[in-house]
Order: sequence, then structure tokens, then C-alpha cells
Amino acid sequence: MKIINLISGPRNLSTALMYSFSQRPDTKVIDEPFYAHYLYTTGIDHPGRKETLMSMSTDINKVLDNIFNNNNCEILFLKNMAHHHQQMDLDFLENMTNLFLVRNPKQLIASFAQVISSPKMQ
Repeated sequence: MKIINLISGPRNLSTALMYSFSQRPDTKVIDEPFYAHYLYTTGIDHPGRKETLMSMSTDINKVLDNIFNNNNCEILFLKNMAHHHQQMDLDFLENMTNLFLVRNPKQLIASFAQVISSPKMQ
């Protein structure tokens, strides 16, 4: 099985790319598998935090086991946010094809302006 790990920032059209991969009959997609781990370890209060923590594993070892033991497809496409790769050993990345999705900053800022009226640095 080939694992493609898309590493993106927000507002980079990564979901559209994920949906295009989901149309392939030989491919399975997993949307933000590290999200619950990120929420749990950072304590950040995002919308839907409680539901996410209840529905996804916060144990990074279990998440990685699920990824690497997912043998029912030829290609496994992971859509991840770059900032979700925190507080974990990143050695597993050596066993994946890692793609970084970068959007033109002018388009990125314009996209953020449509959904966030007062953006703040974290």
C-alpha cells in the first residue's frame, strides 16, 4: 500500500484535493487523522472539540496503527494540517510520500478575509 500524506495549512483547497482522490477506486482517504490528538495535547478549544474527542482517537500510536494497518486499498490518502503534527515523533513520515500544499499568500489572505473578520496570530 502506498500512503500519500498531504500536509497543508488552512484555506489551501486541501479538501478539494482530498475529494478528487476519493473518486479513485483504488484509493481510500482519511481526513485529518491527527486532529483529535492535536486538540487533546494542545488543549485548544476549537468548534466541535467535544464531538471530535469523542469520535476520534487521541492516542497517536493507535492512530498510526490504523493508518499503517489499513490494507484494504492500494493507495491511502491522508489529508492533514501542518499544525496538527505537534507533540509526536515524526519518524513515521519516512514511510509515506509527503506532499506540502502551499497556496499563493495573496489568495490565502483573501480566503481568510471571507471567513474571519478579525484574524489573530497564535
